[in-house]
Amino acid sequence: MADPASPLRSLLWSGLETLGTLVIGLASVIVIARLIGPDAFGLASIGLGLTLVVIVFISSLVHDGLVRSPDYHERQLASAFGFSLLAGAAASLALAMASLPLARLLDEPQLVPVLLAFLPMVLFGALTAPLIAERRRALDFPTLGRHQLATRATGLGLGLAMAASGFGVWSVVGQQLLTTGLLMLSLTVVRKGLPALRIDWRALRPVLVFSRNIALTGLVVQLTERLFLTMVGWLYGLAAAGQWAVASRLVETVNGVLSQLIYHVALAHMTALRETKSALARVATLNRDLLILVALPGLAAVAAAAEPLVQLLFGTGWEAVPGLLVWLLLGAVFVMRRLLAQVAMNVLGRSETTLYAFAAESAVALAMLALLSPLGLTGAAVARGLSFAIGWLVIFHRARRALDLALLRESLGLALDLAVIVGVLALIRWLFSDVVFERLVVAVLSQGGLAFSLALATLVACRFERVQALIAELRAQRRGKRPHDRQ
Repeated sequence: MADPASPLRSLLWSGLETLGTLVIGLASVIVIARLIGPDAFGLASIGLGLTLVVIVFISSLVHDGLVRSPDYHERQLASAFGFSLLAGAAASLALAMASLPLARLLDEPQLVPVLLAFLPMVLFGALTAPLIAERRRALDFPTLGRHQLATRATGLGLGLAMAASGFGVWSVVGQQLLTTGLLMLSLTVVRKGLPALRIDWRALRPVLVFSRNIALTGLVVQLTERLFLTMVGWLYGLAAAGQWAVASRLVETVNGVLSQLIYHVALAHMTALRETKSALARVATLNRDLLILVALPGLAAVAAAAEPLVQLLFGTGWEAVPGLLVWLLLGAVFVMRRLLAQVAMNVLGRSETTLYAFAAESAVALAMLALLSPLGLTGAAVARGLSFAIGWLVIFHRARRALDLALLRESLGLALDLAVIVGVLALIRWLFSDVVFERLVVAVLSQGGLAFSLALATLVACRFERVQALIAELRAQRRGKRPHDRQ
């Protein structure tokens, strides 16, 4: 009989929530962007992005520390909740004061009311983080998944209704406020009330010490993404920002949702292995290989069918998006290959590794954006896509000693993955260069389906022994065995 708290079962429930989140996120980007247009969507994306910088930082200050804490108790949760309330209130005030200078800097006076309208999200996000950590620490992924899915679906419904009714940028505001507010309310109902408002600094200190580098990492990542979007808008205008926001949000939705699914399930279950470095490295490597086998063919399919897919989903006026997608999807390969090593390093308490990696990656991305700015949006996509290689290199350089991972082997694996996706894209382009499709949906299915099949077949052929090991591992987990119990 399968262990009800096994990683496979947690991954299944989180996977269902992830699939729903993925559908909702894609529908949000596709339908709302198509209804309100590039200019309004660009403005909404800049406002939401600046707000998310604050939310992610505040939320990260306590979340991972609570999940990992070896001395977890109700007082520690209450202290984290009280701290989040204070931090959220202070951050909301700071963002409100910064709204006018930011609008003047970008020469977009409409940004002020948009930023002010997003402010409740900061408080909602800050107060929800400890409640989410409580559920994840208990491995209660089914409950969390159901509530996150329900609140996101409700928010999407409001956003679509407002967009169809001509509310423009405010449809995104309404969607996000309802989603975050309802999630906080629903998790409060689940636990039958909010934690007590108290702050015991002795209980809170270990949480903040562990989470500080993770929070700084989240700040660096979000600041880079939103600054990147803001600079695109400043360099090329709101319409270009809208195009970039659509492409980056599509990739971020797919890649980000998948990454968060893997990260949080892995963090919860791999914490038990923190005293056994060899087992931790083995589990991280094995699950990374499974992630690549599942996700890389999907990336190849989307990249191969990008042009007809964008035309089908968005119609005319979004011509720059397909080229942006391809470069950003190539960057996603680096993200997937480093994700489990990143989790393992955090489990070992070396979260500064992720901070260093993302800081270096962000600096390179912004420097390359300035350098390649004469190339327009294409230069921005190249800069962002290739910058992920720096983060991958930093993480595996430090993980080489901490986890006894072979950098050469990891480099060869990365080279194979990149060669597969680039080779498949080149082959698809050559095969369909003279083909004219009467219907866009046929073009998407033909190009994307063939690319998926070719990528999957190539990966299986090149890593046949590894695929066999993955199958054996999954079978063992279904029988209730843990990976670290086996040699």
